[in-house]
Amino acid sequence: MKNIFIFFSSFLLSSYVFSQWTTSFDKLKMYEVKIHGFLNDEQALFLSRIISDDETVLIARFYEDLEGYIFSEQNISEEIILSNLTSIKNITLISFQEAKANPDKYLQIYNDFRPIRFNLSTTLPSPVYFKDKQKEEKAYSIFKSLWTQKYAESYKNMQNQNPIYTDEEIEELKKKNK
Repeated sequence: MKNIFIFFSSFLLSSYVFSQWTTSFDKLKMYEVKIHGFLNDEQALFLSRIISDDETVLIARFYEDLEGYIFSEQNISEEIILSNLTSIKNITLISFQEAKANPDKYLQIYNDFRPIRFNLSTTLPSPVYFKDKQKEEKAYSIFKSLWTQKYAESYKNMQNQNPIYTDEEIEELKKKNK
């Protein structure tokens, strides 16, 4: 009986966690944030990672010019951002407001979330690292969807160079090669 209870509890918890994030850009909210106190891009990226570790945030990126952007499918309060900012000395929040979610801004922020950026017009980058693997998958899924829409020609060229096969096609190829 105890095992059944543990199984169902685990199932319900995993169902909740798996349903927590969307894979649709249309459901995301974007927030513009202005802060004060950065010295360089390394500090900005560090803060970006701290904010992105928050369970309500999908991805965030701050820049040396004191601007930052946060994407989430939930409403985010200023208090959440303030509580995360306290982990870095001399950083203060100037403004925080919701803005219209912008696909190009998401592509830029996702690409900028890593120390080395890619030329998005020619390259589909690999996923960026998150502590939460589910969040990593969701953020990349949205990124890849937006990238394939915006850079359809590059995506088509990439597929022609490295054809992507379905599981059924792979099985057929294996049978033919036996």
